[in-house]
Amino acid sequence: MIVSLVGRERGRFAFIASAYDFSAVVDSRPIYKNRKLVPSNYAEMAGKEVFLYYHASAGAWAISAMMGSNLPIAFAKSTVLKPSDIKSPWYIRAEVGYALDTQLELIIGWLLSFIFTVQ
Repeated sequence: MIVSLVGRERGRFAFIASAYDFSAVVDSRPIYKNRKLVPSNYAEMAGKEVFLYYHASAGAWAISAMMGSNLPIAFAKSTVLKPSDIKSPWYIRAEVGYALDTQLELIIGWLLSFIFTVQ
């Protein structure tokens, strides 16, 4: 299964807008890994893998280079079992705290593999 985050193709943390491949299941929820590594202009995270996963203690789906981080790149407050069922809005890390990102959207589907392969 492939998931993709779209709607943040420019600006801070634009690299999260990408295809994510299924990686594993932990606590009955899937984990997905971004196909891209963090770009070099993000010094503290440069070259690291990025994951979409369920953060149980926060009760949210999170995107982070370190699973379980209390400072993820983005999150959506939701306890659903699959990211495809997330109905909550996404929040992205800002200069101070987090900001609502009304453009960020999660898409599920096999066609994404083709779209992100030919670009």
